[in-house]
Amino acid sequence: MGANTGISVKFTNNFNRPIRVEVLGNGASNMSQVGADTSYEWDLSSETFGGVDTIAIEVRRSGQIAYETLFTGLSDLSISGCVEALSSLNIGYFEAQGSIIYALNKDLEYGEISLRLGTFVPTNTYQAAYNFAVPVGSVLRNETYTSQSIFDAEYAGAINNAVNNTNALSWIQTYGIRVLFLLNGTGTNDALASVVLTTGAPKAPALQPIFVDSNGVATQGYSYTPLAGATGGCIVFPSGDASEVTQMVLTGMNVDTLFYDNGVWPNLATLQYDANAGDLTSAGGMLDQLTGLNTFTYYPNAVRTIPSGFTTPQINAANLTTLNLDGPAVVPTSTFTTNTDFNLGVEGINNLIVESYDNAYNDFTLAVTNNEVSHLYQFNDNMVIGSAFNTKYAAKLDTYATGNLIITSCTSLSFDDLATPIQCNGWFRVRFNNAGLSNFPTIASLNQLENTGTAFAINLILNNNALPVAVVNQILIDLDTITTGYTGYSGTIDLSAQTPSAPPSGAGATAKANLTGKGFTMITD
Repeated sequence: MGANTGISVKFTNNFNRPIRVEVLGNGASNMSQVGADTSYEWDLSSETFGGVDTIAIEVRRSGQIAYETLFTGLSDLSISGCVEALSSLNIGYFEAQGSIIYALNKDLEYGEISLRLGTFVPTNTYQAAYNFAVPVGSVLRNETYTSQSIFDAEYAGAINNAVNNTNALSWIQTYGIRVLFLLNGTGTNDALASVVLTTGAPKAPALQPIFVDSNGVATQGYSYTPLAGATGGCIVFPSGDASEVTQMVLTGMNVDTLFYDNGVWPNLATLQYDANAGDLTSAGGMLDQLTGLNTFTYYPNAVRTIPSGFTTPQINAANLTTLNLDGPAVVPTSTFTTNTDFNLGVEGINNLIVESYDNAYNDFTLAVTNNEVSHLYQFNDNMVIGSAFNTKYAAKLDTYATGNLIITSCTSLSFDDLATPIQCNGWFRVRFNNAGLSNFPTIASLNQLENTGTAFAINLILNNNALPVAVVNQILIDLDTITTGYTGYSGTIDLSAQTPSAPPSGAGATAKANLTGKGFTMITD
């Protein structure tokens, strides 16, 4: 048998037309066709394209009764132009064969398509902005901006100022509503608020972004400082996109995380919300389409309560490697009304910091990359370690040789599943300390080198908790049992400073002595 040099995948298309397939697509996105099981088609053979400049489509989430009508400008009066315009609405991919338009989807249901004369009067522009910035099915659509009127009350001023103080209307007609990026609505920014864009190479001055605020002030360039008391604001892109921008830092702004279109921000690698007054959620794909995004930072400017149903942060950008929910000091606490709304997403993150989230159920949903540098959870009171953790890292490799998994400086840390033995391999250090931990599951495997070598190495730091003697004994006995038969041993086991004091006894004391003899550094009460 010859050696295989790769993986071959064969696809069979049972339709009589070409189908676009995202093999590694993000199934949580409205644009995904992964698992799509319903086909739609519209016959535009009788369309003359006379006296029209707008295309509209009815759409609803599966299970909903009423359709919403979404629309966008139609600059290319052809079938292919219709396909391009419909695909820009962030509700799926549309294709054409002859005069027939096709689409597949599993989460959204489509109704009629119509062409009409629109010319983007204010009401239509608000509607286009609403449908683009807050996509159907997103958490912001379901929880915050639940109707057009609520959105209009918040953002109409910002849109009006863009239209009245720039050539935004012309650019909308040329490029679509995506040329308007809404920063904030009626919420007042902090006194020292700013937005700074970093570029690989700036565009010509006339094509650089224009910032517009509630006072009608238009500033062109790559930085913006709102005037005192400024509320509604937006960015307008005269060239149709911000392809030159590699980083955006918003400081002290009152902004929600609205939809980022990859066609507008194709090279945005770093996105940072410092001391933000708005809400953070990417649920429904607000950031997930950004193919260049690798670093995301966010921290709030004040204590807040996260309402039930508001999943946070749920970012599933495929190339994200750093997720930092921390600030320069201990950040104000965000408390979940429903603890399972804490959701980090399902992509792999190598550098993670989560700080000051109260009442969070952490089910360790992030994919394992084997290159985790540090996953640090600190100052997160009442965190529950979800049942998925117990076996999450069973097959983890220590490709990054000094990776740290840390939960520290919190109160009332607990495990949801005490019955399933832990299999937590591939980490250089596992540190759950100063956390109010009073119980611990049995241990089946806890070896940095379990899947990459023949030795046993671990640094298990559980000091400054509330583990009783019986639990301390069980941990020591488990460690002594699972470290039998390896070629070498290294690491530190720290079970000291329990409240009340919990010195090992009986079989626990014997296990401690055995572990010391194997070469581990042992610290206990």
